[in-house]
Amino acid sequence: MILELVHRLDLGEPSTVCDLFTPDGVWEWPYDQRRIEGREALREHFGSRPVDRLSRRMCTNTLVTVNSPDIASAITYFATYRVVRPCQWGD
Repeated sequence: MILELVHRLDLGEPSTVCDLFTPDGVWEWPYDQRRIEGREALREHFGSRPVDRLSRRMCTNTLVTVNSPDIASAITYFATYRVVRPCQWGD
């Protein structure tokens, strides 16, 4: 699931990332307390990325915890490499 998520982000399908979550799924960043909750909020968040942004992610130290037969959570660390388009005159 994590690799599919990264693949969708990297290859220009970010708005479909939300389809990998349950309707009440959560994406959070512990270091600054950001939290996106619910499939529609996730669609809006990931779908708002600039279409011309070129990024590639590497993930490591993935820990999946199976809480019950129906519930699991995962933690992984991402390093994102991004190409920023240089400013053109008139932009």
